[in-house]
Amino acid sequence: MNAKVYCAIAFLFNAGILTGSVFKAPEGWRVYPENSAEVSKVADSGLIIKKKPEAEAAAFYSNPMPLKPNTAYVLSFSAANDSAKGLVVSGTSAANSDISKIGAEWKDFEVAFATSDNPSVQERTARLGGWRNDGEIRFKNINIHEYLPLALGSGLGIGPMESVRGGVYEFSSQWGLFGNAVAPLAATQNSPFFNSNRWCLGDGASVAFDFGIKDKKQLGGEVEINVCYNPDKMLVEVFASPDGAEFEKVGEISDGANCKIKLPNRMFPCGKMAIKAAGKARGKKSMVQIDNLTYKAALKDKSIEIFGELAGAAKITCCDFIGVQKDSWREDSKKIKINVDAPEDLRLCMDVSGKTRQGKAFSKKIQVNFKRGKNVAEADLPFKLGDASELKISMPSLDWVLDYRAVADNAALLKSDVGGRLLPSGFKGLKIWQSSTMGKLDRNCAVPSQNDSAIRLHCARNEIESAQIAFVSDEGARVKIGIGEFVSDDGKSKIGKDCAEIFLVDYVPVDKTTDKYGKRGNWPDPLPRLRDGIFDAPAGKVQPVWVAVSVPNSAVPGIYRGYLSVECGQVKSKIPVELEVFNFSLPDIPSIRTAFGDNVYSFAPYYRDFKSARDGIKKRLRSMMARAKISPYAREDTRPRYRLVYPGGDKSKTPKVEFDWSDFDANVKELVEVYKANALVLNVEGVGGGTFHERHPGMLGEIKEGDARYDAVIADYFSQINSHIVDKGWTKIFYTYNFDEPEERDYPFVSNEISKIKRYAPDIKVMLTEQPEPQLYGFPDIWCMLSDYLVPEVCAQRKQKGEEIWWYVCTHPRAPYAGAFIDHPGTDLRVWLWQSFKYGVDGILFWSVTYSHSPTAYPDSVQNPYLDPMSWTVGYGLPKGAKVPWGNGDGRFFYPPISCKNGEKAEASEEIVGSMRLEILRDGIEDYEYLCILRRLIGQKSAKLSTAEIAYFNALLEVPDSITRSMTEYTFDATPIEKRRMKIARAIEKLNSL
Repeated sequence: MNAKVYCAIAFLFNAGILTGSVFKAPEGWRVYPENSAEVSKVADSGLIIKKKPEAEAAAFYSNPMPLKPNTAYVLSFSAANDSAKGLVVSGTSAANSDISKIGAEWKDFEVAFATSDNPSVQERTARLGGWRNDGEIRFKNINIHEYLPLALGSGLGIGPMESVRGGVYEFSSQWGLFGNAVAPLAATQNSPFFNSNRWCLGDGASVAFDFGIKDKKQLGGEVEINVCYNPDKMLVEVFASPDGAEFEKVGEISDGANCKIKLPNRMFPCGKMAIKAAGKARGKKSMVQIDNLTYKAALKDKSIEIFGELAGAAKITCCDFIGVQKDSWREDSKKIKINVDAPEDLRLCMDVSGKTRQGKAFSKKIQVNFKRGKNVAEADLPFKLGDASELKISMPSLDWVLDYRAVADNAALLKSDVGGRLLPSGFKGLKIWQSSTMGKLDRNCAVPSQNDSAIRLHCARNEIESAQIAFVSDEGARVKIGIGEFVSDDGKSKIGKDCAEIFLVDYVPVDKTTDKYGKRGNWPDPLPRLRDGIFDAPAGKVQPVWVAVSVPNSAVPGIYRGYLSVECGQVKSKIPVELEVFNFSLPDIPSIRTAFGDNVYSFAPYYRDFKSARDGIKKRLRSMMARAKISPYAREDTRPRYRLVYPGGDKSKTPKVEFDWSDFDANVKELVEVYKANALVLNVEGVGGGTFHERHPGMLGEIKEGDARYDAVIADYFSQINSHIVDKGWTKIFYTYNFDEPEERDYPFVSNEISKIKRYAPDIKVMLTEQPEPQLYGFPDIWCMLSDYLVPEVCAQRKQKGEEIWWYVCTHPRAPYAGAFIDHPGTDLRVWLWQSFKYGVDGILFWSVTYSHSPTAYPDSVQNPYLDPMSWTVGYGLPKGAKVPWGNGDGRFFYPPISCKNGEKAEASEEIVGSMRLEILRDGIEDYEYLCILRRLIGQKSAKLSTAEIAYFNALLEVPDSITRSMTEYTFDATPIEKRRMKIARAIEKLNSL
């Protein structure tokens, strides 16, 4: 995490006035392994280290520090790294945090960690260095403080990795985000090692956690542990201890990667449950690593629903005789108690100051008298600790400071809808407002203060424009809504109500966040259709609906008026809707090329009779993708059908390739003309392919590469395909995609296989999911890279060569980049298209839109994406049961039918469900189209424009910093995008009028 710089250099541990009361900077920085560093310097300016080329790692280690038991600490430092390779390692010898892509500019970091009940030497030794780097790493501003996190939920005794809902307490590890500093850590034995997001257990090493909720009895429980690394097949033994009883073994992981253990009934009821995981060697002593631990317990009380959150954290001067009473450090506390074990009688002043989240400040001085020995100082607050944005308690004469800073409200899940507009409704106890379609509303989002007289929509012809309408009922209500027809102001034109669709904005529970942009809780995403317009607005909770209007190409430009009818109880109301139709149309086929995986078989586990449902699902999926302006891979329908014809039936001779194009041509015609596809995978055989994980050689029918007839057969095969595609005029639509995400070691293989296609089918474009690399120049026609690998200057050079630049998001990149994750800002997918225009990107790709179930993570059951929205890794050699997260919603823009939410199997007639992210993506594609239309019109109308007008219109083609300054700096606020889109629309209308 990024942090402020608090101190200058090398562990300034409070040089207080009382001799022996505090500890000073540790002496004797040394490099380990010995002789691993080519450069190692300890100076007033900081630490510098560069490993030798033959070494894998090199780091500075401090002398052991006098850290307290069962205490969290935070190590703060600034770092810069000349190497783009490898990782910076930081923390202690027992708790490491890997940091990548630091760069040559100084950046500030914090690494939080916790000590055990008896801290080992490794736990007390600081470590800073590098792993597999090839340049200098520099460190400065190194400092350590005690770290005291504050959880929202601390009144119930739960932290940011814990939740309670539906009568179930759950701990779900988020070690990658929080380290081991905020987990309910109870004890460790024999020096387990924490590394970034996982616990590493040697033979006999163990780690234990306490689970439970304050004053609530657990009635039954289960624990699930995921093993991510176990080369020597060690055992992981699992023990449980209710309410402090002796640990009892309840299970073990002996094979595989995941184990779910139901705890014995005799252990319940209990208030607290401790779970311990221990490594045990079977022969060779090694290390086993666990990266996920989930504990669930049934509670009698089913009324509580809360996701623990990190409210903030205090950094406290390290001092061996001053400490905060943990039971006073709660969100509902108004009195902070500080234990002082004074070495002598002391009379001093304690300063207390702070500010609420609303900006109300206070400060006061408290005179305290400490007798030698144990004392308690009390800092009274005029507000609850959970309401503080900052709090500082200090004893200046002791150089002791507690400095608390609240975490900013999550900017992706909105608790305050600043841009929302309250609508007139006439209902008592029911508030209704229009929110931006890029607003992901927290279910506890505050009602906006702005008012408006109508729902407002603005769009071009042949465009879909949506409104998100939020409802909040004081006591809970059943609501029925409907949409009327739209009539132009002159009464001559109408847009029928059949052009409008209504969806419910459903929520999914995010238990494990994708990255730092997320938070645990309920996130909006699925959009099940509201055919009858009826939904329930739960008491005090936000319930949005989604109204989408498809404006026909034939619509007359101008202002149209309609209404949203609302019924609640015995009261009926009509909310005005104003629709402005711009004087231009969007094309049927978008300018940016799109390629989206469309595996319809992903839905097979969710239907009672998938075989009979399959064709209907496929048709519906393609219709919904066309509505979103995205093209399917369509691999199933774009494989040319052929047979090998051997002379005289002699299979020892060289065959001729004979094609049957009837199905292929019909399929492509439908994809292009009906579903408006602008990019399709040409699903060819004959050449080798694969991924970074595995490859396969070229093969056509039974003729493999290496066969003397192979070259002649693939030449015949590809030349015929090339001629057919050229004759049909489809060369701008098709691309081949035979190798995915090559590593550098794969480049020779990939180049060789691409050269075969280019030799025999020169008019067919070859796409490769890789960034432009010199070793591959001249081979791919389409470069498709992860978005964080785009280098604008290099891509511009390749475009000058006539090559296309595409990019994609696939499990990565994560924050601070825009992505397609559920728990990311609602602006992400629109910003991504503005970034596409800014950097000259020609196409976007997603590996899947239907991925809902991982048979690796769920080998014995079917994943329910409505209840577990995480996309779990599948394949790649992972054992059954392994749960490796790809990110919430990765590869999933569509959900199985809504009936599956309750665990039911769907009937063939039930439709799949779209998503809020899919709607936002389509809006982004339409934004891109606005920019393309404007650019084209400037060229067409330039002769009629003044120099000033040309400059004005060209300036609108520049993507402003308010939308995206760089790939990692972009708006979370919808307003800049909406305002810019409106300016561009007005410019297009003006140019069209010339």
